[in-house]
Amino acid sequence: MRALLAAAIVLAAAAGEAGAEAKRDVRIESDPPGADVYLNSKDEGSLCKTPCTIKAPVGEQIVIIEIANHVSLIEGLVVPAKGKPPVMKFKLQRAVGTLVVKGPEGARIRVGDVDKGKAPAKLEVDAGPQTITLTLNGKQVLQDLIEVEANQEVVVRGKDVAAAGKQPDPPKGGGESGGGEEIVVDDGGGEGGAGGAGGSGGTVNQGGEPSPRGQRGKLVALSGVVDVGFRNFTYQNVKQDSDPMTPDELPDEKEGGQVIAGPMIEVWPGTIAGVPALRGLALVGRVQFPINKQPVTGGRLTGTTTTFWQSLEISARHRWTLSKASIEVNAGYVRDQHQFNTSNMNDLSLVPDADYRSVKIGVRGSLLLGKLEPYVAGENRIVLSGGKALEGRFSLGASASGLRGALGSYARLGPFLGRLEASFTRYSWTFKYEPTDRFKADGASDSIIMISAGLGYAY
Repeated sequence: MRALLAAAIVLAAAAGEAGAEAKRDVRIESDPPGADVYLNSKDEGSLCKTPCTIKAPVGEQIVIIEIANHVSLIEGLVVPAKGKPPVMKFKLQRAVGTLVVKGPEGARIRVGDVDKGKAPAKLEVDAGPQTITLTLNGKQVLQDLIEVEANQEVVVRGKDVAAAGKQPDPPKGGGESGGGEEIVVDDGGGEGGAGGAGGSGGTVNQGGEPSPRGQRGKLVALSGVVDVGFRNFTYQNVKQDSDPMTPDELPDEKEGGQVIAGPMIEVWPGTIAGVPALRGLALVGRVQFPINKQPVTGGRLTGTTTTFWQSLEISARHRWTLSKASIEVNAGYVRDQHQFNTSNMNDLSLVPDADYRSVKIGVRGSLLLGKLEPYVAGENRIVLSGGKALEGRFSLGASASGLRGALGSYARLGPFLGRLEASFTRYSWTFKYEPTDRFKADGASDSIIMISAGLGYAY
């Protein structure tokens, strides 16, 4: 017994030593110092601030280095089981944007409390909120808080102020008198159905305070969207009726080249209200109508039957920009109709007439490459209803769930927007039936491939 106890103690000690050897010290240094260090993810919080030493598991790891006003670094780290502990050194790049001041000519520019010379000028400033002040002939002609995004450009145009003792000319087109400015924000675009870009003008009063019209960024975008779709509906484990005169009562369905088109509108309420924290929030409305209706023949169809596709979306999304990339979350209501028009209602029971009404929850990641923004997106579709025509065939019930993935890219040329996307949506069905039911199948899959193109204008 004593021998067994001694052996257990030895094994426990060996296991403790092995566990201790599972982690090794890793030295982390950065330029500039003071950066937060995360290992594998940010869920557990910062381990330390550089320069510092962390304990990392042996093997391949991911180290994340972050400090304010600099581009975050995500690097691979290999921690060897033996040998000299590694030392990681990182050079962090500043996260900067460009401030372009086009006037009034000769105006003194201050960004925060720092004098930046005279207009016109093109200045590199730290990303984030910046207070810009313009003074001319001893008068303040502009003071505003501007959000500068990394690797993007903010353009400020101010109107000249007349010399002392002379009233300034009224703005063109009438309206209030006094100094004014127009701000154009280029935030990388591509936030909408057909992409997003451009900006809006605003004015300030003579005292330099922004007027209610002084909004920045996109306010609204209107696009036309055209989709070409391909559908493959397949039943699973079909039980054929015992009557040999009624074979193939649940035929599969394939459709190709279906075209739907319609308008899409996007509104940025945070920008309209002038709330910087909600600048990435957008409300989206889209409706698409059938362009071509294709005839359906074969099987036991006796009447004239044609396809009918239509789509509706009402959703909200919020986007965050991180250096040269962005991430977006979205949620809303989607209705996808893959239905049929028929002159014989009995034919409707033989085709997969689906009317999907779903709550969608999705995420999208984008790269910001100047005028182009490639992206990848994914969605979960919580199907509230799949349509009475299909659900009603199975007496004990039917339910569906959906997933959607997409690859695409936005393009931007001034206020004009474009988008090209390929997507795949799959609805999975589960059916329950009585032995006496006419239709018997365990489930089905409804796969829809869409090629989508959009063209629009943002204000």
